[in-house]
Amino acid sequence: MKIKGWITAAVIAVASFALTACGTAVTGSGTLRVGVKGDIANFGLYDQESGGYSGMEIDLAEILAKDLGYRDVEFVTVSTASREDQLKAGEVDMLIATVTMTEERKAAYNFSDPYYVDHVGIMVEKSSLIEKLEDLEGCRIGVMTNANHALSLAQYMAAQGLAGPVDEDAFTPEDFKEVEFVRYETYADISRALEYGDVDAFVADWSILNGFMDDGRIYLPDELNTQEYGVCTLKDSKLSAKIHDQIKMRIADGTIDELKQKWGN
Repeated sequence: MKIKGWITAAVIAVASFALTACGTAVTGSGTLRVGVKGDIANFGLYDQESGGYSGMEIDLAEILAKDLGYRDVEFVTVSTASREDQLKAGEVDMLIATVTMTEERKAAYNFSDPYYVDHVGIMVEKSSLIEKLEDLEGCRIGVMTNANHALSLAQYMAAQGLAGPVDEDAFTPEDFKEVEFVRYETYADISRALEYGDVDAFVADWSILNGFMDDGRIYLPDELNTQEYGVCTLKDSKLSAKIHDQIKMRIADGTIDELKQKWGN
């Protein structure tokens, strides 16, 4: 009887663990590691004084962690240049870091449905006297390393008759002669370069540019290509399908719209 009772207790304990741990069994820990931006206001911004993060993507990560059954969420600051390498190296479980769902990336990673849709824009200093797309010819354009903004501008200029055809597969910023692309590691670096006159224009997603807008700057009226942000995971990640389902649910129930409204995005 004692042996039978011990076995029964053991079975109950195992079953109880399986039920309570179902949300954390994906990684074997209670912490979800999320790669986020630390320099984009209203999306992912790190406050050095408080040591905390804020923004729409931060809130979304916390919601996802809770939906998936994790006890905690750990934020890891990533850059556009480093985020894919950090994901592949296993430093984070997913990226919620303004990752645009390009065809190239979709071939290499899994993405949720888009939780945000944006456009690429062009910011200049008022003092530059640049007012229209044609004024950019021969100018220095600040873009982010490993982002697709240089290609977006080149394709748009070609569509407007300001450049020859652009082969997306073979495109390199250095080969585009209508403007000179200057690549930087952070958006803050591009903003400073624009302020100091090292570049004549700053090309990025509207959501990113908005964090660097001030009274001395303007947007050109052009809207370049559409950018869709999705939660990014590795192809073999057990999280991918779960995240996809949760994002669909949070779009349907209005949570994503509420986050956009909260953060003014």
